[in-house]
Amino acid sequence: MQTRPSRQLWVAAIVVSIVCAGALAWGLLNYWDEPPRQHIPAVAADGGGSGFGLGLMIGIGAGILIGSVIALRKRS
Repeated sequence: MQTRPSRQLWVAAIVVSIVCAGALAWGLLNYWDEPPRQHIPAVAADGGGSGFGLGLMIGIGAGILIGSVIALRKRS
C-alpha cells in the first residue's frame, strides 16, 4: 500500500512554481523593450551579471528537493 504525498508538500511545490513563474513574468515584462547590451564581459567572476544562472540553479535545486521528498514519502 502506497501513501500519498502530504498536502504540505504539494502546497510547497505549487508555491515554488508560482514564485518562479511570477519572477520570470516580472523579468519579461519589465525588460522586454530594453535593447541587449553589446559589451564583452572582462571577467565572468567579477560579481556582475543578471543572476540567471544563480536563479536557474536555485530553481533546479528546489525542484530536486521537493521531488525527492515526494518520492521518498511515496515509497514509505
